[in-house]
Amino acid sequence: MDEKKLPQLDHRENPQRKNPPLKSKNERFFKNRAPFTMLLIVFSVCAVTVLSFYIYERWLNTQLLEWKSEAESKAFNYKWDEAEKQLEQANETRPGVKGIEDSLAAVRDAKEFESSVEALSEFLEEDDLSNAENEMNAIIEKIESSQNELFLLYKDDLNELRDKSVVLGIQNDIEHSLSMQALAGKLLEISNLENEEAEELKVQIKDDIAEEAIIKAQEKIDTYQFSEAINIVEIGLGYTSDHEDLLSFKRDINEARLAYQTEEYDRMQDAMEEAEREEHFNRTEAVSIKEWEVITSEPGIIKLVGKVENKGSRLINDVQLTWAIFNDEGQLVSQSTVTINPSTLFVNEEGEFKDIIKFKGGETNVEITNITWEVE
Repeated sequence: MDEKKLPQLDHRENPQRKNPPLKSKNERFFKNRAPFTMLLIVFSVCAVTVLSFYIYERWLNTQLLEWKSEAESKAFNYKWDEAEKQLEQANETRPGVKGIEDSLAAVRDAKEFESSVEALSEFLEEDDLSNAENEMNAIIEKIESSQNELFLLYKDDLNELRDKSVVLGIQNDIEHSLSMQALAGKLLEISNLENEEAEELKVQIKDDIAEEAIIKAQEKIDTYQFSEAINIVEIGLGYTSDHEDLLSFKRDINEARLAYQTEEYDRMQDAMEEAEREEHFNRTEAVSIKEWEVITSEPGIIKLVGKVENKGSRLINDVQLTWAIFNDEGQLVSQSTVTINPSTLFVNEEGEFKDIIKFKGGETNVEITNITWEVE
């Protein structure tokens, strides 16, 4: 059996073949850990980036809040331009933030509102009440339609301007002649106002009320209506809180009434006495014999004719005249009564009488012995 010979190994170094260098343990460790390291680096960068962004955003939010707070503080101190500029900066830095946009709009509205208040003040200074009223109405409408707290900064100013407007309006009104009641209404309108102009106007209105009351009361006094005059003064005193002029005039009225009552009493006494005298005259002396005549043209007949007149102040009826014949010794011989014609005599009217007595005898005397009448 043929033996096969194994080839002889040549242990000589092959110059063309080089053995690779042996790697260290550390080199092998880092080679195996390289992907992890890369991932760690990326994570770290991302984390730093996110953290930086978070810190920046937090800082920016804080800055925006500070700007907003500072701007609002300036706005509440009437520094509108500074507040507006700061809020605009904040809005440009972070657009679309509702709180900042609302604050910016509020500041701009407040600037415009301030202009309206200044315009109102100028109108009132110029006594331009028509434009002042229009401006005031516009301001009230703005306040009612808005919840802008900055408008409240002008609360005191608006109250003062409103009071001034009321005062100026009433001053213009009372330049015209007004009734006591109308003046009292004007006084009521400013009763709650306490500024100097309002106090002066209150005094003026009270003086006008007192003057008007005195004029009206004097008209009643002139016609001796003292109670009505007192009532008018009392009404004026109710409006003017015991105005000294009215108190003094009331005393004058009472004195005048007392004097009038005294005079009236005296006049009444005189009138009563005069009426009594007149009544006595009408009943005792009203009928006056104006003329009378005795006619004896016919034998045995004595005729009496004449006239009487009503000298009294009242109508009289049924006037009767009694006449008599006396002898020489003064003894009654005969008498007769005749009724005056007409039977009714008006004041200053005349009546006639005619009568005869048949008598035969000597010398006689004829006398009218009595006249009677009835007074209406």
